[in-house]
Amino acid sequence: MPDDNLDIQTINTAEYRITPGIYAREAVSHWTGRFWYLVALPIVALAAYGIWFDWRYIIVTACVVFILIPSFAFAGFNMALTSQGARYALYPQRVTLSGTDTLTVAFSPIPPRTPRNSRYSPANGEDTESVATDTETVLPEVPAPAPLSFTADRIESCTRWKRHTVVECHGGLKLIIPDTAFRSGSESFIFEQRLLQLAEKPSAQ
Repeated sequence: MPDDNLDIQTINTAEYRITPGIYAREAVSHWTGRFWYLVALPIVALAAYGIWFDWRYIIVTACVVFILIPSFAFAGFNMALTSQGARYALYPQRVTLSGTDTLTVAFSPIPPRTPRNSRYSPANGEDTESVATDTETVLPEVPAPAPLSFTADRIESCTRWKRHTVVECHGGLKLIIPDTAFRSGSESFIFEQRLLQLAEKPSAQ
C-alpha cells in the first residue's frame, strides 16, 4: 500500500498534449468499453429470434450491424471531436491535484507554427536553404484558455483506459491523462485512488 504521507501531497503532472482526434477516439472507446452490452444484447436477441422463429429478423440484424451501428459510431465520434474537451486537447496542459483535493488544469499557449501545406517547394532543383523564409505562412501564437478548477463535488469518476487515466468531471468534460505525464507508476496509482475516493463521496453524486 502507498505511504499515507503520499496520499495528501500535491501531485503535478508533466506538461502533455493529446490531439483532438486522439481525444475523440479515446472518449468513444472509453464509452463503448463500458457500455458495450447496450449494443450487443439487442443484436444477439434479434439474431436469436431470427434463427429460431422468423428468418427476416436476420436481415434486420444485418441492417443494424452494417448500417445503423456505423452511422451511430460516426455521429458519436463527430460529437466527441467537436466537444469542449477536444478543443481543450489542442493546448499543452498540466494537471495538479492539491492536498485539499482540488483538481486544476492549467493550459499553455499554442506556439507559433508553420502549416505543412504552406512550405515552399523549390522547383528546377533550387536549393531549399536559399529560399527566403518570409515566403512561408506562420500561424501566430494562440493564447491559452483560463485554467479549470474542479472541487471534490465536481469529480464524477476516474477510470483506467489503455494507458490513460480518464477523469469525468461535472458538465460532461473528460480529462484524458497519459501515463507518461506522471513521474512514476506509483504516483499515477495514488492520483487515481484519491480521485476514486472523491467520486465515491456522497457530495459528488
